[in-house]
Amino acid sequence: MGISTTYIDFLGQPLSKKEVEISPDYFEITLKDEVVFKTIRFEKKIPTEIIIDISSSSDILTFISDYPNATFRLPKVTNMTYEFAEIFTYRNSQLENRARQIVSSNNNVETIDCDFDTGRPLYETFEKWHYDTNGEIEYIFHYHEDGSFSYVELMQYPGVAKNINDWEIGKPGAKFNWNMVDAFYRHAEPLISNTDPSN
Repeated sequence: MGISTTYIDFLGQPLSKKEVEISPDYFEITLKDEVVFKTIRFEKKIPTEIIIDISSSSDILTFISDYPNATFRLPKVTNMTYEFAEIFTYRNSQLENRARQIVSSNNNVETIDCDFDTGRPLYETFEKWHYDTNGEIEYIFHYHEDGSFSYVELMQYPGVAKNINDWEIGKPGAKFNWNMVDAFYRHAEPLISNTDPSN
């Protein structure tokens, strides 16, 4: 079994061993037979997160004794557009968080927490952010348990009600209506927009 190590910065750019020596922040990636097995995040030269890629959830039992404070990542779907994975975060060998994660082809990442037992996405904890042309947050969208739209926060309208509920949209005087944004924001799914990966 061939084991190798590579390094990248936080923007995903490769680093040489000499560059790593002078860089405080980077990822150390361990590969087994050219497949990612372990990723360690270093901040100011201190390891702050260990991510172990696994092929089934039963692998957690195999590695938990060696990595009691790690995040285990189980890829589910990988194609040219995105990668979908389940995430299990452990502290002191106890499950602390369970989530679903999607990484788009341009490394845009969205993560949604899930119920520990059922794996159901907790849409009520999820937000989608919409940015204006200057890169400032314009709207923050919130959702019900079933993923349907709940309300939107208006981030750039001083002097008006900050939150617009689903039943208020389109009414006279409302500062928001659906023709102002893409349909992507009307529901929690999909987590990543197919039309504008920056959103």
